[in-house]
Parts: sequence; C-alpha cells; structure tokens
Amino acid sequence: MLVRNLAYTGVIIIIVVSFTNILFLTFHQKREISSQALLCPVAHRLIMVQKYCRWASVVRTQNGKAIPYGPPNLNSTNLFVDTQFKLLVSAQQSVAAKFWRMLYAVTRGMNTDQSRFEGKSDMQILRFLNISTLSEFRLQKDKLRVLHTFMRIVIVQHPFTHLVKMHSRMNKRLSMLSQPEISFKEFTQFVTDGNRSGIPELQSMHDILQPCNLKYHVILRLESVREDILPLVHMVSPRLDARYLQRNLQWHNWAEGESSASGVEYLREYDSLSVTEIKDLLTMYKSDFKMFGYSLNTTAKGLIAICHYNKMNCC
Repeated sequence: MLVRNLAYTGVIIIIVVSFTNILFLTFHQKREISSQALLCPVAHRLIMVQKYCRWASVVRTQNGKAIPYGPPNLNSTNLFVDTQFKLLVSAQQSVAAKFWRMLYAVTRGMNTDQSRFEGKSDMQILRFLNISTLSEFRLQKDKLRVLHTFMRIVIVQHPFTHLVKMHSRMNKRLSMLSQPEISFKEFTQFVTDGNRSGIPELQSMHDILQPCNLKYHVILRLESVREDILPLVHMVSPRLDARYLQRNLQWHNWAEGESSASGVEYLREYDSLSVTEIKDLLTMYKSDFKMFGYSLNTTAKGLIAICHYNKMNCC
C-alpha cells in the first residue's frame, strides 16, 4: 500500500510538472526557456493551491452539493497589467510595487537611482513604471484578451510580515500628519475587529487575489523573488543577456529586506501580543498559510516561543 501511494504521488508530481512545462511552452511557443530553475517551485506551489481550492470547494457546500468558485472578477483593483512583458499580476498593491521596481531594475539597469521612488505611493510607483490595473480597460473584450494571452502570475507575501509592514506604513503617514503613532497591538486589534473590510491591503490574500477563481501560470513568493526573478525574465524576455541581468540583480540590494532572515526582525513585533490575539490573526489568515505553504517556524522565531510556551497548536 505504501509503495502504491508513493508511486501514485510520484505520478501526480510528474503530471503537474509536465503540465507546467506545457503551459509555459504554449504561452511562449516561439521563445526558448533558458532556465528550468523556476519549474520545481512553481509546480509545488501550484499543487498546494489547487489542492486547497479543491478542498475549499467541497467545504463550501449548499444542500449537500459542493459550490465551485466562480469566474474571476476582472474589475478587481488587485489585477495589474504590464503590456511590455505581457504580464497579468494579481497582488496586493504594496507587493506589486515592490515586484515591478525589482523587475525593471533588473531588466533596465535602473538600480543606480532609487531616489526617483522616494515619497511616492505604491500606485504612483506603478504609474511611473507604466503599470495599469485591468479594471481600467474600458472594453470587456480587451480585458478578456489580456486574461487569455498574458502570462498570469500571483505574488504573495507572508501574512504576518505583511501586517508588520502595513503597521509601519500607517505610522509613517500619521507622523507626516503630525498625528500620534499607534502601537502594533492597537493596529492588530483594528484588523481583527473587522475594520479591515474596506482596506484590501489588510484582507486575506485568498479573498482579494482570487487564487481559486483564476488559473495562474506562476505563483511567486516575495520572500524568494530574488531567486525567481531571473528565470521569470528569461521566460518573458529571453533575448536579454543573462550576464547583464545577473549583474543588475547583484547590484540591486534593496530587495534583501524580503528574505526570511529579515522576516524574523519584523516579526518580533508580535511579542507585544497576547496568545489570544495571535490566535485571532492565525484564524483570520488561516487560508493564506495553508494555500501558499507559509508557516511560523520558518519566519517567526518569537512566535514559535510563544506557541510552545502556551502549548498552542499553531506551529
């Protein structure tokens, strides 16, 4: 039985990896994919998302019948369009701005003067880089053309790291307005009290990025974008010289802040929260942890200590 299960699992993985290759090759029939480094993590992430969506669809039942996820909302303000590289990206606004700053720095050598972005909002940065939202396309046929002909990517970030960054941004805005800052504890209480409903940046990625409504070609993690960016660029623009891209990436140091190691520094903020407050946050973003394979024991040492000390089953 064990051998049979292992063999079955192996076949499934082979099928998904093969399907991933077919997607990429079909999308770029005239382009040679010069790197296969992206395929394994992509296949693994796609398996996790598809597995969760199947499970969630069964859980979402009505009168004993599973409720499938509906078609994607093409008017979502979290769907971003890059006409140069032909990318349709689903991401939180701050994550999208970070991704495109890096993509354009790597492909254009825009790594010497980051001051052009200082003081700009995420949307202003995206506008500066000629990125629009799909909702801005007036005609439905144009939206469908992008949907069916562009490479579809979803970019995610560890939910707890994202919350810390949003708290920091809020305090910067309050400081600019000469208003008193709020503590991280107060911020998370604001989030868990249901006040986040009108703020997409604070909602679950499952709710706003439509991972079960839209079939993506690639799932990127912001934490590993440095490793994923070059294979992605080779896929969408194979004519760019690999050595030129690698050199730009090495010079592009400001992306280091997304690494797991720095995530530990960010997540020390959670030491100020009670166990109940942490559990409330875990419940709120439970689908994101499961769907995208995030865990606490890889990014949050402070939280691990809290979990084990209180014998919580959250790690």
